[in-house]
Amino acid sequence: MSYTRWFHEVGKSELGLVGGKGANLGELTRAGLPVPPGFCITSAAYQDFIRLTGLDKLIHNALAAIRLDDLEDVRCKSALIQSSILSAPILPEIIDEVTACYQQLLNQTSHDVSFAVRSSATAEDQANASFAGQLETYLNIRGVPSLLEHIKLCWASLWAERVVSYIANQGLDHHSVSMSVVVQTMIPSEVAGVLFTVNPVTGRREEVVINASWGLGEAIVAGLVSPDTITARKSDGGVIDRQTGVKELMVAYAAGGGTTELAVPKELRTALALSDQQVKELAELGSRIEGYYGKPQDIEWGYYKGNWYLLQSRPITTLTGPPKYQYPAGEFNRTMFIEIFPVPLSPVFLSVIITLFKDTLDFTFRADDGKHAIAQTRSWSSTARPC
Repeated sequence: MSYTRWFHEVGKSELGLVGGKGANLGELTRAGLPVPPGFCITSAAYQDFIRLTGLDKLIHNALAAIRLDDLEDVRCKSALIQSSILSAPILPEIIDEVTACYQQLLNQTSHDVSFAVRSSATAEDQANASFAGQLETYLNIRGVPSLLEHIKLCWASLWAERVVSYIANQGLDHHSVSMSVVVQTMIPSEVAGVLFTVNPVTGRREEVVINASWGLGEAIVAGLVSPDTITARKSDGGVIDRQTGVKELMVAYAAGGGTTELAVPKELRTALALSDQQVKELAELGSRIEGYYGKPQDIEWGYYKGNWYLLQSRPITTLTGPPKYQYPAGEFNRTMFIEIFPVPLSPVFLSVIITLFKDTLDFTFRADDGKHAIAQTRSWSSTARPC
């Protein structure tokens, strides 16, 4: 087959053929990790579609005339390219291969299963260009006609206004970026979310951070819900900190295809989405994935009927370094008492409050054994400036 590849047939060496998302799913599958089965419509399918329908000339002319500093012009050129892609017919050879793979997946799983259709650009999910949130994903797709329609929608998403601007800002050549499409068996997740194999806020490599909520992970990815946020030790999965979100909404399958937003029952909104044991299992899984890639990962996962499923994995591209200074345990605050006195103090008021200030300072010195407070007071007094 020239236009499709199963996950187990691809990996990082096929990045130009199946894009970042497809290559990563292939790597995870080859590593024996729990990835729902699927296949990729290769970038060759997209390129032949563009060339044999004559769209390559239209795209070339549009890019040659585009003014990237003019948002209205970018919007106009983007809309022209997208509408042209959506109105052009898919090549019969592509339809035949996609139909055969789709039917094979149904035979392997269940005729009641649905699929996720995900854009996978050839420059995506790399260390210098993640394309996070730029390209389209469609969920709960059923039937060949709907699948073919959403493949074209993924192709067209490469020319969305925001993507055209993103590619230019990344210093990439638009003609060098192609598009593959991932078709993956969907898991009707009870709980889903995102796992960072390092702490993306502090940069601590010894910690993992998990976002979790009810239903499909799209609720978190799209920012529709305040999820649970759990920080755990990478070494043993022990919970360091747990912030329980108010999980008001969940994304679930819609009856006619696609997804819908549902209200979460009140008793589940503040209930823990993951137990301590599940956090430990997920942290272990994250460590395996990070070990396989040799670098920190941003992982989308789902949990269904006691099993974990990996939906995506990409390198973390915005990772900061660990803090240079580790602050000692204790409470730190910064309050300038002068802020509560916006007008000059009268002599009478000053004579009353001076005793209060003395008592406050005496208490501070006693609470800190005098050492740090005196040193800090000297530091402040040496740098003080008159108002």
